[in-house]
Parts: sequence; C-alpha cells; structure tokens
Amino acid sequence: MIYPNKAFPPASVAVGESLRTAIAGLEHQFIVEARDEYGEQGAVGNLLLEGGAAVSAHGLNQDDEIEVIVDDNLNGTYTASYTPEKSGTYLLSVLLTGSSMLHDLGNFAFGKRLALSHIKGSPFLLKVVPGATDPGQSELVFSGILEQVTGRDLIIDLQAYDANKNRRLVGGDKIVAYLSSSSNVLEIDTSVECNSKYLDEGLYSLMCPAV
Repeated sequence: MIYPNKAFPPASVAVGESLRTAIAGLEHQFIVEARDEYGEQGAVGNLLLEGGAAVSAHGLNQDDEIEVIVDDNLNGTYTASYTPEKSGTYLLSVLLTGSSMLHDLGNFAFGKRLALSHIKGSPFLLKVVPGATDPGQSELVFSGILEQVTGRDLIIDLQAYDANKNRRLVGGDKIVAYLSSSSNVLEIDTSVECNSKYLDEGLYSLMCPAV
C-alpha cells in the first residue's frame, strides 16, 4: 500500500463559499485539505490520511481582524470556523505546515518542523456583508432639534444598521412609522402613518403628513 507523503502547503487546498463571502454576525465554516506534493501535474496533491499538521487561519484588513478556530478532523482535513463582526473586505490567510520530516545521517536521524506557509490560493479575498437589519441599532438621522411645524409635512431619514452596527447596503425592509401628538389633552388618537421611500445604502426617507 502506498501512503501519502508529508503535507505540502502549495498543493494543499481549502474549499467552501465562506472563503470568499460571509455575513456579519453569522458563523461560517470552510474545510482545509492537507495534501502532499505528488498529485497529478503537481496542481493538487494526495489527501493525507491522518491529522497532525499545524493549520492556522485569520482574516485581516486595515480596521479589524477575524479570529478563525481550526479543528483537526484527524483524516487529513481541518474544519475552520469564524464569525465576523464588522463588514468589509478582508485578506483571509490559510497557512499550513506538515508533520516532522526525518533526515537520515548515517545511523542518526532528526526531525525538523517546516515553517507555516500559505496553501494554494491563499490569501483569499473575503467580502463580509452586513447582517439583517436590527431595529434596535437603526437610527433616525437629523441635525439639531427634531420638530414639526403645524400644517407642514415632516420629512426625516432613517438609517438601517445590523446587530453589529454595520450600515446596511440594500433596501427591502418593511418600515412602519407613526407621528402623534405628545400634548393631546382630549386623549383622542391623532396619530398619522408615515410613508417610507428607500434612498440608498440602507437609508430611508420618512414623510409624515401634516397634523
């Protein structure tokens, strides 16, 4: 029986959509396959049949870093998991080193651990997009004091954010807004429903009819 040789980073690969796209606030996974250097045409090696290789991964951009946890599946594959918080574009590096190499010198042998090196395709360009809109994080946008003049429509903007305070980049949210008087002596329901219009990058315009 012929067994695969030691792990060879340039011929090892990672698979999964989460190498290139992710949603902020959600856990994502991809698989790293430790392979040797003797695959067909040297492009992709033979999958190792056991664990033990050191695998490291992390995402990085100018403002933030993504922590990646790697679990050894003990069959030549490794499961990498991460949960990004901030949206943006990252470089996702996946590095690997093989098991110890043995060098024979006459009757002596010594082991040498290879340094961590990028696997095939690493670093990957990872785009993290905002998560779903969180009403508790979304904000009305105005300057100064918010007030309405009797007889005039009130127009104000609403910026949608996700749970990690990432600004939403698309529309499609259902906006329900009402304007009511805070000094209603007769306690008569004078509230009016406001109309919403999507503008751009998670920003909505609210138009409340005059009361």
